[in-house]
Amino acid sequence: MPCVFAPARSRARVRARLLSLAAVGACVGALWGCGASGVSPLGEGTTTVAPFTELRHGGLEVRWWVVDDGWGALGPALASASSRPVPWADGVREAWSRSGLRVVAVPVEALDALQASLPMAGPARSIWHGALPEWTEIAGGPRLSSGVTVRLSDGLFRVPQGRFRLLARSWASPASSPEGSAGLRVELTPQLAAPSMASDETSHLALWSRRLEDEPRGPGWSEGIAFGGLRSSFRSERAMAYLLVPESPEVDWSSLPAPTPPPSVLAQQEALRALRSAVGPEGDPDGGDARGGEDVWAGEDEAPVLGVFGPELVGPPTLGEAMLRSLGPGGRAGAGRLKVVVVLVPHPPESFDLLGRGR
Repeated sequence: MPCVFAPARSRARVRARLLSLAAVGACVGALWGCGASGVSPLGEGTTTVAPFTELRHGGLEVRWWVVDDGWGALGPALASASSRPVPWADGVREAWSRSGLRVVAVPVEALDALQASLPMAGPARSIWHGALPEWTEIAGGPRLSSGVTVRLSDGLFRVPQGRFRLLARSWASPASSPEGSAGLRVELTPQLAAPSMASDETSHLALWSRRLEDEPRGPGWSEGIAFGGLRSSFRSERAMAYLLVPESPEVDWSSLPAPTPPPSVLAQQEALRALRSAVGPEGDPDGGDARGGEDVWAGEDEAPVLGVFGPELVGPPTLGEAMLRSLGPGGRAGAGRLKVVVVLVPHPPESFDLLGRGR
């Protein structure tokens, strides 16, 4: 079969199409957004596997799922698991929930099936942190402008400027009983990183802020505002993962209807063909000009509301909703209802010695 060469103009169009596809792929890969430094919080190596030697010593694995919740699939998928006990203090878990961060325990062996049931907006990503003796950022949200108001467990908080992030640290812990096994202690706290401390906002921030430590050991995590009552410390259970889900406290997952699946590509094409066949050449089913028909709105008292879909908003967003939302290219909020689910997978060490190190 002879080779067929495309003309130069066709080759140029092919190159342009390939470049556009590459840009789309880059946008999907950047759904998480960029931090203050312009670098994605996931980093360049966003999927790392724990070496076997480090896995024996234990550590923390963090995964990120960017879920398109426009079809309402996330809540019903987690409704049954949300009643599973979590090794958190009841008051702390409730404070997180009122701040828009729900904690759901899921067996590690069930994570793949759960992920497959969700409408993912891109591939899942993970990173192996290992032991975290110092506070480390494991998830970061978009930068917020000054004056944005978010809801916390105890009231409203006016953001001076900065971005919310989630800090964690973890270390091996001994067994709670002679018959038990070694565990992994995990601490979590949300923080507003590097806010603008204007003089007129100092008294307002003092009502909400506190230092993580009396004598900070690292400048990276000590520069920010942590919120009292939202610091969690728990001993993770073996073979159990913990999902941090951004959700409004007013939403009851158990009462949500079954998710409506999006139409298939074939169904969309058939609907488009049916619409084109029913509409005349000038946009009217009878072949006339639809702009001159009687159905055209001409009054001012019945003006349609454009660009507003879905349920009505209930006040300002919560801390969790402001932090765990996906961003599109250029740091803009992603289209649709994209939510970032942080999956914590603790790996307890095989054993624990008196030196305080898992082995």
